Amino acid sequence: MKGVFDKNTPSILVLIADMLICIFALLVAYQLRFNFRIPVSESNTFPTVIPFVLAVRFFLF
Repeated sequence: MKGVFDKNTPSILVLIADMLICIFALLVAYQLRFNFRIPVSESNTFPTVIPFVLAVRFFLF
């Protein structure tokens, strides 16, 4: 029985899914770190941190 993610799944789809999971995990980590009340100064740095995390994750993928 063929699954959704069989051996013929395009690598780009797996890469995109991995990046989306990383963004979600980073958002959850920020929420947990600040007890679901992220300070404005930290929420302003979130968009700056995302490209660095994704770049590292991309090269380690």
